[in-house]
Amino acid sequence: MIGMRVLSPFIVALVIASAAVAQTRPTTADVTGVVYVGQRGILQTATVTATNTETNQVRSVMTDDVGRFALLALPPGIYTVTAGSANFASQTQQDVVVQLGTEVVLKLTLAIAAAQDEVIVFASPGNAFQTAIASVVTQEQINN
Repeated sequence: MIGMRVLSPFIVALVIASAAVAQTRPTTADVTGVVYVGQRGILQTATVTATNTETNQVRSVMTDDVGRFALLALPPGIYTVTAGSANFASQTQQDVVVQLGTEVVLKLTLAIAAAQDEVIVFASPGNAFQTAIASVVTQEQINN
């Protein structure tokens, strides 16, 4: 009987916690997935951004050690999801429909960005050269 009394509060707390989680899930949704590089690699340093196209609400997360991301508890709507990282061309997936209580799973693949080199040269006045012709003039030449 004593064991049941100790166990009862634990069970009640567990049921209340489960009910709270169950109530929040139907009012939001999740967008999860993996960011890849090329066909086989994963990208650990990518930023994934979801923008609600109707409200312009923006939510961003970073990928984890194995390239996964999770945008949790998003309000329902239509989203544009973009993944990007330095030195990679970003990928955007438009019209991602997020419905109540669902999980949308995306596979985003980034390509290595094309290198763009820019060389800017500034002229410095200290680099200018001056030429002159010099010769020795005698006093006789000056007097004439």
